[in-house]
Amino acid sequence: MVEVRNGGKIQDHKWKEVRSGRSLTSESVTTTGPAVLIAFWFGDAGVSQQTAAPNNAFEVLESLLISEPILQVAVAAKKVSGA
Repeated sequence: MVEVRNGGKIQDHKWKEVRSGRSLTSESVTTTGPAVLIAFWFGDAGVSQQTAAPNNAFEVLESLLISEPILQVAVAAKKVSGA
């Protein structure tokens, strides 16, 4: 779930699925002004230990990346001052 507070709209979004054993590079999104960008990573636990290593000034907010019978997840965000 994502709650948007004091925001006008969700400007853009992308979804990309990568099969096990391959690395993932996020798709690009376009903003029209200052924005908060949020990234989610999901992976099947019990298959392999997943990792989430954001770059480009993204900061991990929360993650659950243990090798248990669960869905692994990580959430990262960054603020941008303009388009």
